[in-house]
Amino acid sequence: MSENTIAVTHGTATLFQSTQMCSLLLVFLVLWMGCASETGSPHTIVVVQDKYIIGALNVRDVKQGKQLTKRFLDSFPRSVWTIPQLHKRIPLRKRLPDSIGTWRVGEDVRLYHGRQLMEHLTGSQLFLDYGFVEMVSTVYYEKYLGKDPLLQVDLYDMDTPINAFGIYSLQRNLQARRQGIGAEAIITDESLDAWKGRYYLKIQAWNIADAISEGMVRIAQEIFRRIDESADLSALLGTLPADDKFPGTERVFHTYRALDQITLVPTVDVLQLSQNTNGLLAEYRNKGSKLDFDTLILFGVEYPNPEKAAAAFEFYRTYIQQQGQVENLEIGTMSFIGLY
Repeated sequence: MSENTIAVTHGTATLFQSTQMCSLLLVFLVLWMGCASETGSPHTIVVVQDKYIIGALNVRDVKQGKQLTKRFLDSFPRSVWTIPQLHKRIPLRKRLPDSIGTWRVGEDVRLYHGRQLMEHLTGSQLFLDYGFVEMVSTVYYEKYLGKDPLLQVDLYDMDTPINAFGIYSLQRNLQARRQGIGAEAIITDESLDAWKGRYYLKIQAWNIADAISEGMVRIAQEIFRRIDESADLSALLGTLPADDKFPGTERVFHTYRALDQITLVPTVDVLQLSQNTNGLLAEYRNKGSKLDFDTLILFGVEYPNPEKAAAAFEFYRTYIQQQGQVENLEIGTMSFIGLY
């Protein structure tokens, strides 16, 4: 066999091997994409029905995402967003104790109404989104721990229990230490957040010490002892499917600004949210992921009317379609799934 023949034969074999490898790679990619459509890659599922949108974000197991979405569509709250107020408003200053044990309130007690909150609080627009009415703000001193104020205490009237829970729920996460102060409280070494009725309480410590932490708890308990109203939100929060749900991750939102505080969302308000929309979500164990923090987000939004819900659905669908392929589903009136 001549050298030229050997060269041609070798070249042909190499070409054949390359073609074979490309074919195998193509088959692998097709199989991988087929598997990715059911598990692994993050999907978004969105359903519209009447004036409601139900959806699931960061879905790693499509079967799980579909099942949760269908169940939440059937149970999503349709008449429990308005809880009647059974108590008259009492001036917020009367909710604060002048003293509790060795703790004393400061002389400077300030009240903020409506948009006046912007003078006191960075990020106040978020509170306004949740229906903020007024807030009383002061400091507390401890008799034996020096002359400097040790605790900043802010008590907010959020107009409704759902709004009070909503602004409080932004502090909720998988690692939060929840305790039974008021309706519920989250305590860290430096702060205490709690809610009860239509009130949200924030206490910030300016130093860290056991005595100061104990002071936070005592003051919070006394404030809520003076608040005799309460609200049962189980009819609302209980609509979220229980299976695989992480306890304490239920949250209420109205606007894109609030939703952006809770989870990673597109930089565009794809759900077309406003203060006239009511949203509820929770985090779930993602069956398609081995990471505990890689959670599935199940959400639902109530719009003022079906037209606004349909418009938001189409806006969301168009946005996802721009990112890649979208497939229709047979859930609700209209629905789709897409990679995002």
